[in-house]
Amino acid sequence: MLDGWRNQQLARRLAFATVEGRERSVRMFTAHAGAFPWVWSPQMVDEWMTDLQAVRRLRRSTLRNYQLSVKLFCHYITDQVYAWPAERQARFGTHPVQVVHEWTAITHLQDAEGDPVKRAFTREELQAFFDHADAEVARIRSEGRKGWLPRSGTRPCSRPRTPTGCVAVKPRCSTWRTSAAITTPRNSETGVWPTSGSARP
Repeated sequence: MLDGWRNQQLARRLAFATVEGRERSVRMFTAHAGAFPWVWSPQMVDEWMTDLQAVRRLRRSTLRNYQLSVKLFCHYITDQVYAWPAERQARFGTHPVQVVHEWTAITHLQDAEGDPVKRAFTREELQAFFDHADAEVARIRSEGRKGWLPRSGTRPCSRPRTPTGCVAVKPRCSTWRTSAAITTPRNSETGVWPTSGSARP
């Protein structure tokens, strides 16, 4: 059964690491249940999940991956296309069934299920972060203190990660023109501030 399931997944162009990881999960469940797949029951999955969560303290995402592997394997061995149900019925008088159902499976409800200490910023937190950076630049500048210009250039370089793993950066402000306007002397003849294409007087 496992060999056929492995070939079916490889035929779908799945990565070897994915196939091997799923196979390990199914073997772990088989060892815990102590039974062949055609005598598995949903209660066995519940007991396995309880043991992994209460004793081994595995994370929610890990448990869900284990359940998904068992569910996909059961989907394969219960598919009439592969004739496993009819063959097991003829040999052992029973057939495999799906043991992971929607009402017992762990659902994916959050964008980030990692450690709360290491989780990514939410959109609201990212907005608050950028607003605070803007407010700091405005506060330092209004007090007439030095350092507001470097801070305005640091803001676009702050690149926290979104829950999807992408870098979240607001549109870059034009800090070069501000810097040029302050650090470059104005042309005494024309009274125009130099731009990126103009030469210094």
